[in-house]
Amino acid sequence: MFDVSREPLGTVLILKSVDDDNVPLNFRITLRGTWMRTPIDHGDYLRVIGKFKKSNNYTLTLDDEESDFETGAAYIILEPFIMISCTSIVSSFPCVRRSIF
Repeated sequence: MFDVSREPLGTVLILKSVDDDNVPLNFRITLRGTWMRTPIDHGDYLRVIGKFKKSNNYTLTLDDEESDFETGAAYIILEPFIMISCTSIVSSFPCVRRSIF
């Protein structure tokens, strides 16, 4: 993570990288909706699942209300090197099949 700015319309993440020819590239990700509450800070490791395209200036938007089907922006994973068991993740969701008497 290179830069994080909290704006009224969303959290903006700026990632820096280089292409195959060592040309610097800036990637911009805007987080809106519940994504804004992601506790991201400068220096954090981040995995982005989505398609950055040169045609849209390497910009993605993650929003609960709008799907960015063109770029395939779907998820970000904060600190991808920390292992969390599947049981821990599943136990955080309520069971819809649980009977109520």
